[in-house]
Amino acid sequence: MKFAAAVVSAVLLATGETGGDLAYLAVAFLIGPFGLPGAGQWLIKRLAGLSSRLIGFIIF
Repeated sequence: MKFAAAVVSAVLLATGETGGDLAYLAVAFLIGPFGLPGAGQWLIKRLAGLSSRLIGFIIF
């Protein structure tokens, strides 16, 4: 899926369509490992840090 979105984006860029290719590049980025999965991993790390700080505040 990611590869197909990148290929369609490259074809649209080569033909001069700038609106569609940017949308396909955004979709390819969101599907890839740095898009939504990366944002989810970042959020989980932040919530884990917040949880430990909250537990430390309550206990001590």
